[in-house]
Amino acid sequence: FRPLPVAAREWLDTHEPATGRLEWVPVAALAACDASLAVTLGTWSYTARDGRAPDTGQYLTAWRRGVEGGDWRIVLDQSLSLAQLPALPTATRAGCDEASSDADALRAADGKVNGGLRNLHVNGQPKVAVRAVTLGTVTGSSRADLALTHGELVDRKAPRKAEPQVRAVYVRLWQRQGRAWRVVQDFTSTVTP
Repeated sequence: FRPLPVAAREWLDTHEPATGRLEWVPVAALAACDASLAVTLGTWSYTARDGRAPDTGQYLTAWRRGVEGGDWRIVLDQSLSLAQLPALPTATRAGCDEASSDADALRAADGKVNGGLRNLHVNGQPKVAVRAVTLGTVTGSSRADLALTHGELVDRKAPRKAEPQVRAVYVRLWQRQGRAWRVVQDFTSTVTP
């Protein structure tokens, strides 16, 4: 997210590399019961080479494991702006014992949450009427009990002849309970117009 979602490799190929020092500390982690997907939450600090005061914040990173226990690869990374990091639930093995999860059920559950979103307060400004647009999902294997969805909150009432403006982005962490998907955490980050 830069601040909107980008394909990381393509973005990095067209931008100068950072020259400062990035430090991050994981505070909480949750892995799917089949170890195909994991999420870490933590804090980060970036100090520019000129030594001025560091920028700080929190992050959420989703990791996918390679085939047959291979290396972990980042599949989603989002900087967060929270008063404090939330606790993550304890992983259970029950989800792996259930029948395979249905990606369509996850998309439907995300759509249902999105359908309930109407207004957004942006940086102390009056409410903005928004509609949510799901851009993607990240899941583990077909039996996984952990997933993420991400998308944008867009102006519902854009001025005439103007493109609707993205007001915020979201990342939702889902956990399967039986055959149903439930939101564990919903992270919304405003996008400055």
